Amino acid sequence: LTTIAEEINNRPRRRLGYLTPTEAFARLLAGEPHVASTP
Repeated sequence: LTTIAEEINNRPRRRLGYLTPTEAFARLLAGEPHVASTP
């Protein structure tokens, strides 16, 4: 069951620009924070 879950969860997604969920999450963590700031 774990193998099947990993296979499904590591498939590229069109919604994520054909990245895997793991790759998209890593890019999100590596990027700038998306927080509003005031000058």
